[in-house]
Amino acid sequence: MTTEEYMLEWLNLRRLSLKPRTIEMYADLIDRYIVPALGGISCAELAPTDIAAMLARIYDTGHTRTAELVYITCKAALSDLPQNPMRRIPRPKHKQTSPKPWDDATIRSYSAAIKGHKHELALSLALFAGLRRGEICGLRWESIDQTAGTISITTQRTPTAHGVIECSPKSESSIRVIPIPTRLRPLIAAQALRSGLVCPLSPSGLDQAHKSICRAANLPYTTLHGLRHTMATACIRHGADMRCMQI
Repeated sequence: MTTEEYMLEWLNLRRLSLKPRTIEMYADLIDRYIVPALGGISCAELAPTDIAAMLARIYDTGHTRTAELVYITCKAALSDLPQNPMRRIPRPKHKQTSPKPWDDATIRSYSAAIKGHKHELALSLALFAGLRRGEICGLRWESIDQTAGTISITTQRTPTAHGVIECSPKSESSIRVIPIPTRLRPLIAAQALRSGLVCPLSPSGLDQAHKSICRAANLPYTTLHGLRHTMATACIRHGADMRCMQI
């Protein structure tokens, strides 16, 4: 069996156990990088030097994150081989940079900029509750319990090559119940009789709404995930526990 045949068979066997977005990522990396470099080599003859050379070529182009992802894909798939060619290959070094969190003045400016906006609640859930964009777009009004004062995070919406799909959150620990931030309670109460999705936008659509607001208000841009970092660091800055869900 060639490495190409093995990788495609491995991917097919994992389709029922992995999220669609993960499968898409693996398929893309296999098609673009692994098959061209290693596809014709038989599994029995695949050597660590072959894999290391492929990773080095990717890394040397400056695409360090791609090299890391290809390594992760190879490790997940090829470690099942009897000779395990991944055993002695070091993981490519990629330094991940976190978005720079906003200070209090910028938080206040953004909060003022989204006031009255049709997606004010959705964007406030990122800034004041620390929700991920997929969680915001997958949140339904039925998951908000005003009596108990809680929001249940049980699903997310994520983009794939075949459109936006609904799936479980990022990990088991991402399924959680959080308190409704105090400043969001009036916003939620004003829309108490609504049903369906809290944010009808796709994740990329919510991105665009956020970008437009930052641009119009002349604010330093950070991603929606950066708003999540902003919430966490603001909690710490004001002496609250990092798990705090409001500023």
